[in-house]
Amino acid sequence: MAAPMLDTYREVVTPEGVPLQLPAAGPMPRALAWLIDLAVRFGALTALSIPLALLDEFGRGLYMALMFLLMWAYPIVCEALWGRTLGKRVLGLRVLAQDGAPVGWMASITRNLLRTVDMLPFGYALGLISSLFDPHGRRLGDLVAGTMVVHTPSLYLPPPATIDSVLAPPQPLRPEEQAAVMAFAERAPRLSPARQQELASIAEPLTSASGQEQFVARHQQEWHDLEQWLQHRAGASRRRRRRPGAEEAGDVSFPQRYRRLCQQLALARERGYSPQLVQRLQQLMQHGHGVLYRTPPTRWRRALEFLVADFPLLVRSQARSMWAALAMFAVPALACFVLVQVYPDSIHLLMDNGQIAEMERMYDPSAERLGRDSGTDWMMFGYYIMNNISIALRTFASGLLAGLGTLLVLLFNGITIGSVAGHLQHIGHGGPFWRFVVGHGAFELTAIVIAGGAGLQLGMKLLAPGRRRRLDALVEGGRIGARLCLGVAFMLLLAAFVEAFWSSIAEIPAAVKFSVAGVLWAGVLLWLWRGGRGGSHAD
Repeated sequence: MAAPMLDTYREVVTPEGVPLQLPAAGPMPRALAWLIDLAVRFGALTALSIPLALLDEFGRGLYMALMFLLMWAYPIVCEALWGRTLGKRVLGLRVLAQDGAPVGWMASITRNLLRTVDMLPFGYALGLISSLFDPHGRRLGDLVAGTMVVHTPSLYLPPPATIDSVLAPPQPLRPEEQAAVMAFAERAPRLSPARQQELASIAEPLTSASGQEQFVARHQQEWHDLEQWLQHRAGASRRRRRRPGAEEAGDVSFPQRYRRLCQQLALARERGYSPQLVQRLQQLMQHGHGVLYRTPPTRWRRALEFLVADFPLLVRSQARSMWAALAMFAVPALACFVLVQVYPDSIHLLMDNGQIAEMERMYDPSAERLGRDSGTDWMMFGYYIMNNISIALRTFASGLLAGLGTLLVLLFNGITIGSVAGHLQHIGHGGPFWRFVVGHGAFELTAIVIAGGAGLQLGMKLLAPGRRRRLDALVEGGRIGARLCLGVAFMLLLAAFVEAFWSSIAEIPAAVKFSVAGVLWAGVLLWLWRGGRGGSHAD
């Protein structure tokens, strides 16, 4: 069992081997930040609902697409770009990687997709239990993403005192002075940081190490210049419209200046310099750490390379999980299709009468539109985006439950699709059904299987981590799953477009529909089979 979270300051070690004291955020401020973000989403949707209602069916489709973006993309984008959502900003919280670096895109995607599991069974129960038992207050999504939520510390606020080793004082102490220092050391863990510093400053003339004044005088200008550069750069980054090549000289020299700062911080700690100086250097280093290890801006060319090469290569690298997901989806679908053909009444065991009647009406050969009762193409386009992509993302996230959640989703979808196809084929509605589903199915069905494979590989990382620590294996599985989900979302976006604007048109001859479908299926399979074989890699 983890140690109780009596002191929220946690030590993380940077890649340079320098420890940083970061104040981890507990469940209560994080819950308040989530409520603020929920209010922001609700307010935005409410404000947009009136003008979008004036656009009729097109407005409804746009509203559903915006609902999806606010539900899934809002926290991902905010945390990847700025390290916090609006709610976290109000509460003074920030998401960081486990080494104190800024959170990247893959980590942000992973931690936010896995909210689906943290919310189970209700009210973020699993996430709350995880945060209470983890020494860094992390929910399950943070554990898998390798992230933590911290309070944005006040400038140069010293952390609570910790005693790791005994250091000889710079000068001999009288017995009463020794007793006072020992009493302070015993009481320090029960005092607030401000009170600790107030009492410690009294003894500074006795305990401060010699040479600090010379040390500060030697490096003061260097620290000041670095502070000014970091502040200027932060302001320029917020504006996002800097001239190409601006601050290039500072960017080039910054790694060397950062390494010197790491050495100076280690030296100040070793020599026992004052807590104010150590904390100042630590804060300066933390700000520099965020700049040095920031996530590089996304380039359209890099995104295209990922979709064309890295994504199919990543799918093939998880071949066992993908084949398992395909079997869990296709076998029950085929079995239910055959079952309903042989025993037609068995459809009533798999679906209720209302669902059966709705399917028969949607795929009636005399219907003007296939696969829907009403609604324009734009409205259905928005609905398909919100519904199908959300299902795929939850399919991956539920793999954290030892793969059982993903297994159930794949089985359910296979049983449903096989039962519907079998029943419609039996009553003579198979022609409209196949004309509707065969085109966009190249993207949609394949994407569901890939999302299932992503969830299964995450579950296997939990059950069979190999020679690695289970948590390290989960972090790797989360990173792989996040990248797979990016490609899945792209495929389902294409599927939504084809389904809304092509598949539902009943007037197109069957020969044309099946010819186009053949091209789409061949393209998708060729892309997944050959993509990335020219040298790209999906690390």
